[in-house]
Amino acid sequence: MFRVTKEFENMLYLFSCAAQNIAPDINRSYDIPLIKKYAVDNRVWPVIVIGAQKWENDNLKISDSAVALEVYHNLLRTVKLAEVIKKLENNGISCCILKGQTLAKLYAEPFSRISSDIDIYIDSQDEKKSCKILAENGFEILERAFGSHHIKCISEVYGRIELHTEYFDKVIAELWFSDLGCFSNQKIQFDFENIQCSTLNITEGLIFNFLHFIKHYISGLVTVRQLMDNLLYLKAYKNEINYEKLNYILHKLHYHKFLLICIGFGIKYFHFNEADFVYEVPKEYNSLILNLAEDFLVSAGNNDSMLYHEYGKTKYISKHKKGFYRIYHFTKNSGGMRKNVVVSNKTMKEKYPILNRYPLLYPFCFLMRATVGVWKVFFSKNHASRKENKRLKLIKDFGL
Repeated sequence: MFRVTKEFENMLYLFSCAAQNIAPDINRSYDIPLIKKYAVDNRVWPVIVIGAQKWENDNLKISDSAVALEVYHNLLRTVKLAEVIKKLENNGISCCILKGQTLAKLYAEPFSRISSDIDIYIDSQDEKKSCKILAENGFEILERAFGSHHIKCISEVYGRIELHTEYFDKVIAELWFSDLGCFSNQKIQFDFENIQCSTLNITEGLIFNFLHFIKHYISGLVTVRQLMDNLLYLKAYKNEINYEKLNYILHKLHYHKFLLICIGFGIKYFHFNEADFVYEVPKEYNSLILNLAEDFLVSAGNNDSMLYHEYGKTKYISKHKKGFYRIYHFTKNSGGMRKNVVVSNKTMKEKYPILNRYPLLYPFCFLMRATVGVWKVFFSKNHASRKENKRLKLIKDFGL
């Protein structure tokens, strides 16, 4: 692992100051261009820039006109999305907001936490009706990938909506999170741009956000913002969380140790107070907290499909003791042989454009596609890199 640099620490510090509306230390020296690089990688540069407008410090001037425009568009997009949600609600579709705006309101400047989409959980029976309404409002409805827990709906005006009918995809729900049934029908009301809709209750909201963070920490695209989301949540709802339920879930999944490491990270690098949390972080976790910081330094925003499969394989073996993880994953997340071999002409032409000109090549392309698929599932071997092996060891050290 790389050592945590001074400017990476400064980025974490300024991000925390901006997120929590704390005046930063003016006696520190800041390399703003390098801080910006780290902040952009972790999707927190807008939070720092907007927060800096309140600091009124001549020694720490941070401005970026592009961020101001980005925040403005985020505000407009959110207002527009609220209009779409209202249309869904008016048509009898109950919209449960996940992440996004429920977390943004925990920041000192909510609209500085910019999100490219909005996640809405709906009843599976309302899926077709919801897609029809969104299509009527200019959204392009993308085909749901087999095994996926959501449908992506894209609009140039409104941005992207992800319609969830499950909280996680099949493999992650079954293998990683053991289908524990963490989520009930007990929702709470949430004011989304003056529109009343629902969101997960306080405890289940924390469980979902933390499991979602773990999913991304292992499979990729994780940033320190997701960690901050969870720590702000823990602090804001400290006295409202059902810790009996939370601790039961975390111990059952063996994620309790990682939560303590994350809290320790928040105290050390985000400058939370120990009193902000009910949990006490053991001193022997200090080295693991440093390891987590070092990992964020080198892994933020990276996609890591290799780690996703290695972790899934470990979970599969511990649960089933025998069998083949690749076949399991192929069946659950790709639909198995029937779904992958028997495909439409449209799909074949998208994958093999030559068929548009030479349709007689269809049997050859079909055979090639089937051969490649069988090879990937049964014979190909992916070797973890040195960096991936280090992350696998780190995940094991974290108790995940």
